[in-house]
Amino acid sequence: MIAAAVNRIFALTVLLGFAGVTHCAEHRQSSNRKMDNVSSRDEKKARFLKGKKSKPKDEKESKKSGKKCESFPTVSDLDLSRYAGRWYLIYGTDSPNIQKRCSAANYVYNAPDPIFGGTPTVDVVNSAFCSPGENCPPPYGQFFSIPGKGLNNPAFPDETSKLIVTLTTAPTVDITFNYWVIDVVPDPDDETAPYQFAALADPYYPDGALTYVLSRDTTVDASDEETVAMLLEKIEDVGISLENIIPIVQEEVCVYDAE
Repeated sequence: MIAAAVNRIFALTVLLGFAGVTHCAEHRQSSNRKMDNVSSRDEKKARFLKGKKSKPKDEKESKKSGKKCESFPTVSDLDLSRYAGRWYLIYGTDSPNIQKRCSAANYVYNAPDPIFGGTPTVDVVNSAFCSPGENCPPPYGQFFSIPGKGLNNPAFPDETSKLIVTLTTAPTVDITFNYWVIDVVPDPDDETAPYQFAALADPYYPDGALTYVLSRDTTVDASDEETVAMLLEKIEDVGISLENIIPIVQEEVCVYDAE
């Protein structure tokens, strides 16, 4: 009974947070980055990100933020079948709604029905370690996973990269939020292979955009740092500040798709 009640409170908290699915907010991020708290194994990533400076915005650019919400740029012709598979979160917004340890996602592509047609969908399983102060299913201090479903946003039927994702946080509680893919990086040796990196956001989140950088690997090799830098620049180019984006810890002890 108590666990169920806490789950409902958690779900309500996140649901209220994701009210931005239908309301456009300015792309603002708080500046309270805490890079000094990043674990030693991520110091290199922290230094790399610290080198990224947000571009100064003049008054005219700030006034245009509302227009950016209306025409937020995303990937054209996103191939969901190549987007499917395991992703690891390597950078994310410093928000209670994003777990800072072992965050990963597994996506399974569902093609349209061969007879009845329709749009493709994606089965989702998000997993992470639940730390105190984060919005995740209780109790704190353990790994968890949440199933869900992704599909094209009906408000943008011609934009395959503007999705909505619904997660089931409790047996009778769902939360829905924007999942907009800003950019993807293909395999340099095979243009039909799964994408290797991705940048995405919920640009309508009321407290500022929730932003994610995903990789197929848990760590970023030196040879891939330029690619990650390009994705961070792309995030900034669409109007999202980098001031509150931090490295996400991926460790050997991480458990993905925890039961």
